[in-house]
Amino acid sequence: MAKARITLPIEGMSCASCAITVQEALAAQPAVAAASVNYATGRAAVDYDDAVTGIGQLVRAVRGAGYDCGLATVTIAIIDLHYAPSVGPLEKALMLVPGVVKATANQALETATVEYVPGVASAQELEAAVRAAGFEVAEPVPSEDPEERERFTRAMEIRTLTWKLALAGSVA
Repeated sequence: MAKARITLPIEGMSCASCAITVQEALAAQPAVAAASVNYATGRAAVDYDDAVTGIGQLVRAVRGAGYDCGLATVTIAIIDLHYAPSVGPLEKALMLVPGVVKATANQALETATVEYVPGVASAQELEAAVRAAGFEVAEPVPSEDPEERERFTRAMEIRTLTWKLALAGSVA
């Protein structure tokens, strides 16, 4: 038995009763030892046996209860993904990363699209999985974590406004 713990972001809860509904749906899954949902934080902590129950099954349970699990999707550009037999091992390597729900490789576009739980799987782990499968990442994997995106957007906005202020000050 391989015990694992995951924290899933839950979207769409509007009351404490919603949290109980999600908690019961998660607890009903096979090999789930404990499930705890916090309405205030919008997160579910689940202790489960990852040899029996996968993250995808937990996400489907949340969706089956009428709520959504906050997932992120990232497309990774891969160098030399030319042959069909190389797609399978790449997808399997990406699926081994904790937090990955779905991985699909496309040899025609030389990309891999990964759906994962933000905060559980990281860009570095995805890049390491691609290297473990024998490939190279064409460019760094962008972070799809909503909080990381927000920080990046705000930093870019501040940088742009600073340049505008400097230009306006010099013109004035």
